[in-house]
Amino acid sequence: MLKAVLLESEETKTLPIGLTQIYEQVEAGKCPSTSICNLLLAFALRPEPAHEKFFGDYPNYVNLLTLFTPLPIKSSERSKAFLFVIYHYLEAQGSPNPFADEDRPDTLPKLNIMPQEDYDALGENVDSEEEVHFGVEMKAQRQQCVAELAQQKEEEERVKADPDAQLAAESLARESTMWPKPKKARGPAANGKKRKRPSDNRPEPSEFLLTHETLERDVDLGDTASAYMFGRRDRLVQG
Repeated sequence: MLKAVLLESEETKTLPIGLTQIYEQVEAGKCPSTSICNLLLAFALRPEPAHEKFFGDYPNYVNLLTLFTPLPIKSSERSKAFLFVIYHYLEAQGSPNPFADEDRPDTLPKLNIMPQEDYDALGENVDSEEEVHFGVEMKAQRQQCVAELAQQKEEEERVKADPDAQLAAESLARESTMWPKPKKARGPAANGKKRKRPSDNRPEPSEFLLTHETLERDVDLGDTASAYMFGRRDRLVQG
């Protein structure tokens, strides 16, 4: 998102991506030379030009990027040095740098490396227990996201390298989308009622039905045929 922040005069195709290109635009009179977001990105990608130009008199562990890490240097001095470098790459040349020391207008503000004991006594940049716990949680969450992305990329590469596996994955995806959806219930079944089937009106089993053969075998049943025809299931016996 930060990389998408551009000046009104900037375009993605012509955006300077290196500190040298950014400084060339300053010398050409373009002010500001680029956005602060793009400048910070250039520092992160290749900070060597800034290190050689401004931090050559300091140990290797003191440079533009380590100004944001725990160094035994006062926060006020670190922030002033950082703003000095930012102004150098964004603003027009020839104008005095407002973040420079009075006796050193063209040089990086002096950074005093203190003994660790003296710096600790200042009490600067001391994280609370809650902040430390939050930092540990966020670090673990980031590691999990990175691991998941790496696993996903590995799986994509494996499928890409194996055509059969890719075809199987595509086939499975098609089947999951083509599977017919169950039809919506209608009628009594939609209201939770039992649907009456045509078989419920069928005649009773054969033992309760009269046939010509039954009547011929048992003459006494002749008078009771009408009773059976009207659905009486109890067999009448004449006395």
